Amino acid sequence: QLYRLDEFSEEEYLDLMAKFTVKHHAVGIEQILNIPDPTQHCSLIIDYSTLMQFHLPLAALLTTYPKELLPLFDEAIEEVQRAVISVPIEGPDQRSIKINCHARISGVSLKAFKNVSLPRSSDIGSLVAITGTVIRTGALKLMEKEKEVRCAKCKQQFTVYADLET
Repeated sequence: QLYRLDEFSEEEYLDLMAKFTVKHHAVGIEQILNIPDPTQHCSLIIDYSTLMQFHLPLAALLTTYPKELLPLFDEAIEEVQRAVISVPIEGPDQRSIKINCHARISGVSLKAFKNVSLPRSSDIGSLVAITGTVIRTGALKLMEKEKEVRCAKCKQQFTVYADLET
């Protein structure tokens, strides 16, 4: 591991991420600001190779510590939205800040899942890539963790726990 998470302060991370967003995603930020519904969830697609060219340590740390740094990227995107919206424009201003805007990293060569339905619990906290084609969608199925069952003969009731990994 070349870089440590504590090499930069939270403010430095936010500053780097905001500068990257302004430099490479100004048009995307404008498009997000122009979405009428301020509660809508939005994504800003961050190309990993562009991020690497901008700041290699940040890109490397983002893949190593996604749980810590992706929320900061979201915060930086909101900060950039606030900066952009503070600049007056000609005509009526319909822009609004989207607090549900998230950075989505693309183009990362990581552990990739192909032809599987779900990542495993061991992948929690890791940045993963899921590739594939949706061929069919359907209604959600409820997955029960446990179920109370009763014996038909003796009428005794007991709990059966699901094996969610199979």
